[in-house]
Amino acid sequence: MASLVMRNLRKSFDTTHVIKGLDMEVKQGEFVVFVGPSGCGKSTLLRMIAGLEDITSGTLEIEGQLANNLPAAQRGIAMVFQSYALYPHMTVAENMGFALKMAKVPAAEIDRAVRRAAEVLDITRLLARKPGALSGGQRQRVAIGRAIVREPKVFLFDEPLSNLDAALRVQMRMELARLHKELGTTMVYVTHDQVEAMTLGDRIAVFNDGYLEQIGTPTELYNTPRNTFVAGFLGSPKINLLPCTHVEATREGNLATTAGGQKLNIEGIALPEGFGQAATLAVRPDHWRLVTPDQGLAANVELTENLGDALLLHTAAQDGTRITVKISPDLPTPLAGESVFLQPVPGKAIWFGADGNALNRPG
Repeated sequence: MASLVMRNLRKSFDTTHVIKGLDMEVKQGEFVVFVGPSGCGKSTLLRMIAGLEDITSGTLEIEGQLANNLPAAQRGIAMVFQSYALYPHMTVAENMGFALKMAKVPAAEIDRAVRRAAEVLDITRLLARKPGALSGGQRQRVAIGRAIVREPKVFLFDEPLSNLDAALRVQMRMELARLHKELGTTMVYVTHDQVEAMTLGDRIAVFNDGYLEQIGTPTELYNTPRNTFVAGFLGSPKINLLPCTHVEATREGNLATTAGGQKLNIEGIALPEGFGQAATLAVRPDHWRLVTPDQGLAANVELTENLGDALLLHTAAQDGTRITVKISPDLPTPLAGESVFLQPVPGKAIWFGADGNALNRPG
């Protein structure tokens, strides 16, 4: 196992700045997931850690050793790519042991390492096959096995499940979680899939335009996002953001005036004393409740989705702001064109200021 420490790390391609002053630490044995939109720099950062991209400035330490100019082969890192990159003319066993063979490791030791990794991944029966005879999930296991046999200090995964179908992705997520628990090795995983991030990571690092927006546990990022970008990126369906022209802090809560002129009392959320200005109200779809007309925000139902275990109401407030509401299927189902009245669950709303940063932390 090894820790990773990045200090003021930067990467530029000519005049294009991709990583813009990153400070972050990955602890020994931790599973950290990098997420963010395409082009935010997460895959470039992974390649910098691996030694496949040069560092423009700043420092990278691996297990306490400065690694800026350390050759990739000496970093003790194994990387699993989105493409499996298996040699089609080699068997599974030959693919998994190829790096050890190139390192002049004795054949008997290679065989033992390959068989140990195959047992961990449940692919022993596939060792004599060639990649063309394997399914996508089996090929991905072989690619991971090729990394395991090297016994690296750190595993790097660059969107390894993106080529698999939905059902197989779920299965492989469970396999990766089990693998991390069994090996206890430091793992860094890049994905654009927030479900993968929320289910796999000990911590999640959210990137945007070359900056680290926030890093924390899945629960921390979901419940206490630092800004509207993090709030909107994590969670499915997405969080609802309602612009309010004026919010007044009261003893009972906060009296908000929406952009459509409606009044809404938000209970259980503390804003700075004397606060009285514009703000954005953020509410998760499952943190709304349906109330009587005199209590809540009026919205018009545009579409209802039945998910089996829940109903999704796609609504529009009077100012046109779209609001998604998740309710129990046991409740009466509002029809398209009907009006509903919405109130946030006490203590579950999040306020963001004009700069997009959080003003409060929900209880």
